[in-house]
Amino acid sequence: MKPVRYIPDRDMEVWLCNSIMRVWVASLLFYITIYAFCELLRYIVSKYVQKDSYAATILNELIGTVQICAPMFDVNFVLANYGLRGVLIEIAFIELCNAILIRDAMADPCPLIMGWTKGNVSSNRLFSILSVQFTAAYFAYIIARLYWSIGLHPMHSEILTEERCEADLTVAIIYGSLVEAIGTFAGKASEVFLEERLVNPKVVTVVQSFMAGFITILGIGLTGMYGNPIVAWACTFNCGDVPHLSHFIVYWIAPLVAWKAADRFLHSNEEEEKKEVDVKKEE
Repeated sequence: MKPVRYIPDRDMEVWLCNSIMRVWVASLLFYITIYAFCELLRYIVSKYVQKDSYAATILNELIGTVQICAPMFDVNFVLANYGLRGVLIEIAFIELCNAILIRDAMADPCPLIMGWTKGNVSSNRLFSILSVQFTAAYFAYIIARLYWSIGLHPMHSEILTEERCEADLTVAIIYGSLVEAIGTFAGKASEVFLEERLVNPKVVTVVQSFMAGFITILGIGLTGMYGNPIVAWACTFNCGDVPHLSHFIVYWIAPLVAWKAADRFLHSNEEEEKKEVDVKKEE
């Protein structure tokens, strides 16, 4: 019996044997659990909450943000055991599942804030949706810890004993901001490029998913390459010695600047317009 991988900084070995589940199997079960749980919640909402009501919008946003954030807590496990190639496959799989299942939720503050700056989203709407996203991000963290507590893999049990999480920001603030901004802009540019040149929407979705994975592995060692402020907040806020202001600049300001640049220099597609448009209601 030989170890699959030895992790020096953790002084531990991941063994290939019947008694310990492989990391990718534990990760896949985690994703399936999250997606099944979110689909169950969506079914309950669709059955008992009036469609197109404000309550349905809030609940679907909560569910969608949980679905976006929760799987990202698993990325470091895959990175430690399978390297960048594993992360590429993992992110592509997650993005593909989200593209199919996310439906009505934004699960990203950027289009919401962009809509607010254009006057398409009211301040009340902005505050309420952002509050829901923050709440959902924290719920995602709790769900991840509950799953780890099952103890399917030794690494899950180990992370529960850590007093403080490690920061993904390993470079200076300016450098990190550039990485997040360029990565976010590249993601938006690839969407526009693919939608203009590929006719089949299913092919576009698959290619975009792998592009997201490719962009992620380019910056994961520098900032984590989140490209989504609420996911970065869920996974890295208050981690390590990164000041809150630095976190805000790198993971919030930089992606918003990238969205603004994309809106300025790229042709907006229908999906982006749909995300940003929200009729301002009279109070």
